[in-house]
Amino acid sequence: MDSTFSLRRKEIIGEEPLVKDLKARWPALFTERQIEAEFRRIVSMNLKQPFFDLLDEFVPRFLRLY
Repeated sequence: MDSTFSLRRKEIIGEEPLVKDLKARWPALFTERQIEAEFRRIVSMNLKQPFFDLLDEFVPRFLRLY
C-alpha cells in the first residue's frame, strides 16, 4: 500500500490530471472509507473524531448565530 500511495502521489502532483480522470483511474480514493484510511495512514490519527469534537465545541455559537 505504501508503494501504491507514492506512485499515486507522484502521478497526481507531477501530471496534474483532471478530477474526472482521477475518479476513473482510482475510484476508491473518492470513497469515505478510503479517505479515512489514507488520512489515518498519513497523519496517524482519526479524521472524524477531532472534527466532531470541535464541532461539538462550536455548536452553541452556531445556534446563537442561527
